[in-house]
Amino acid sequence: MTELIQTLFVAQRRRSDQQRYVRFVLFLVIMTGINQAIQHPQRQFMWDDKSQEIISEWKEYYDKCSIFLKELEQNGPANLVIPKKPAIDLTVLFPAKEKKQPLAGKDLHEHLIKNLIHEEGFSIIIPLSHVSGVELSNLETVKQCLKTGYKALQKHNATALVAHLDFGEWLCTAFELFGLKKSAGEIAGSWGSWLQKHVGVSERYDRELREMSKLLSRYPKFRKLGISFKDLRKHKSEIGFLLKNDQFAAFWVQR
Repeated sequence: MTELIQTLFVAQRRRSDQQRYVRFVLFLVIMTGINQAIQHPQRQFMWDDKSQEIISEWKEYYDKCSIFLKELEQNGPANLVIPKKPAIDLTVLFPAKEKKQPLAGKDLHEHLIKNLIHEEGFSIIIPLSHVSGVELSNLETVKQCLKTGYKALQKHNATALVAHLDFGEWLCTAFELFGLKKSAGEIAGSWGSWLQKHVGVSERYDRELREMSKLLSRYPKFRKLGISFKDLRKHKSEIGFLLKNDQFAAFWVQR
């Protein structure tokens, strides 16, 4: 009986040892897998050989920079050489963004028409502090305030645009007079210097204003646009082509 008990005990211990061993092996397998995943993460994106080479060069550069900065911080700049940056920039790995094509022709014409202001209707921007809390909690009321406010903004833009174009015409007149005076030997120096000294306008801004004023001088409808001078100037070249079309020009020549 005693021998049987001892045999069963030994067998049970062996089974326990085997179970512990199996659990230990499983633990090692799991930890090895985690360690490999950390050190060598699986790539989901498939790079070509050339791109992978660029990435490897930048990784190596990053490691060198880390060591360099640690040495610089601890020991100072003596005998240190800044790591050389890879010859190929990382931006080559990113797809180029497609440039948005500028509005032109009919699309530009329709875009500008949508921004023409209309005199009829109420237009004012009401300060928020002048509106009651009850009205501010009503979306319909807020919507109407936004609509009238936007009309006011458009009229403000139109007023500013007209001022820019009028000022551009004054600059055109001054430019011609300056040229006559300079040809007659009555004045020295350049137009840009004279303008900066006596008016305070830069040569670049002067050129933008004069170009737009000359381009639109025969088309008064542009003065009804509720957009800024800057936004209109972005389309300068396209507007020039637009006005070569008799159909479009006939619309913008109206008052």
